[in-house]
Amino acid sequence: MRKQTELYKDLLELNKKFHEKNIMNESFYNELNRFDINYKKSILIEMFPDGNNTYVGSLINQNRELIKFDLDLSDYKFSYLAKHEMSKNLKNDMAYKLFDEISNTL
Repeated sequence: MRKQTELYKDLLELNKKFHEKNIMNESFYNELNRFDINYKKSILIEMFPDGNNTYVGSLINQNRELIKFDLDLSDYKFSYLAKHEMSKNLKNDMAYKLFDEISNTL
């Protein structure tokens, strides 16, 4: 139970920064927007650097779809998103719980 509580708290903190645009520069948010991702109504699950100006990660978009992304902020033609079936793991479960709890307020 402690692990769930800590994970939920971490996701809450991450998404507070994400929604306030304090997690990345403006080009990251512009790239999400280019793919019709409304960051204000989405839940970021995780994100990692994958090169000089490339980031990979996953989020739940405004339509409650699990999205994997690979965003190249230097050369946008190499960026892509892909919808995924939800894989059963604690982090995804907590992200969906967070999405369901706060989606009405986003």
